[in-house]
Order: sequence, then C-alpha cells, then structure tokens
Amino acid sequence: MIDPFVVRLDLEEGILTPLPERVVRRLSDLRGLVYDEELLARELARGDPIIYEVRKLAIPQKQGQLFVNVTFLKAGKIGKEYYFTKGHFHINEKAAEVYLGLRGQGVLLLRRGTDTRVIEMDRGTLIYIPPGWGHRTINVSQETLVFLSVYPADAGHNYERVRSEGMGLRVFATAKGKGYEIVNS
Repeated sequence: MIDPFVVRLDLEEGILTPLPERVVRRLSDLRGLVYDEELLARELARGDPIIYEVRKLAIPQKQGQLFVNVTFLKAGKIGKEYYFTKGHFHINEKAAEVYLGLRGQGVLLLRRGTDTRVIEMDRGTLIYIPPGWGHRTINVSQETLVFLSVYPADAGHNYERVRSEGMGLRVFATAKGKGYEIVNS
C-alpha cells in the first residue's frame, strides 16, 4: 500500500521535486529503430550521448496505481531524422495514457495495426492515447521537448514490438532544415 503524497511540478522546466528516479536513454538505445543504421554507427563512433531521460515517481507496478513521468527529449538529428523516443506499445493492451506538453515542439506518432496518426505537441497540448495504440515522440524543435505522461502502473512497455513492426511513419527535417516532413517507413 502507498500513502498519499505531494510532488511539486515546475510547469516551466518540467522538474519534479523531490527529484524522482531517472531513466536515461542514449543514442545506442536507438539501434534497430533509426532510418539509417550506418549513419548511427558513425555517430556512435564519436560518442554515445544522452538522447532523452525519463524522470518517474517511485510508484508500485500494481493494478490500480498510476505512473507519473516527465520526459526530456533533446533536440538533434541522426542525418535528417529528428531525435525520438524508442516508442512502445503497452503490454496491457487495455491501458491508455495521457501526455501533457510542457516545453518545446514535437510530434507524437501513433499506430494501431495499419492505422497511423500524427499529432503535433507543444506547451499545453493534452493528448489522450487510447488503449492498443503504440506511440513514439519526436522532437522537431531546437530546444528540449518536455512532456508529462500518466498511465496505469501495470501497463508495461513492449519495445520489441516497435522494433519488429515499426511505427509506420518517420519524421525528417525538410531539405531547407526548417520544419519537418512525415514519410512512410
């Protein structure tokens, strides 16, 4: 059992106080997910920078509990492909999720079967992700994209399904480098 508690969320910076657990994802974690694996290998030869981190509250992974996370997705590209989260489907396919944009600009890719959707995301955007939809977030701005997510603690993450099936779409910088374009993958 868990007792009620209070956490402060800085709405400008996305910082939770007291500081929660931290999960770090590096460039190497995107192996098998990027458009150009050879370019990724060349980038990794120069280093393995942090691409994003998730700060999550310590909540038991049990039915009835809710995970609350803040994700910080850095600005950058691998070639023309913008940095993105690994993306996932929920193991518990009855689990929904809510995102709230806090800072920056991004794109949320959603996929269920052959149906794909694209939702733009920025400060104040509240996105409801229904059960059964895989999702990946892409930073299309020059600053860190920060968003809050809330979902059932027993939802689980199926990253391998994204790796094997893909998300159906990719997000690239336009030829002039301003803006983005959505491309079928």
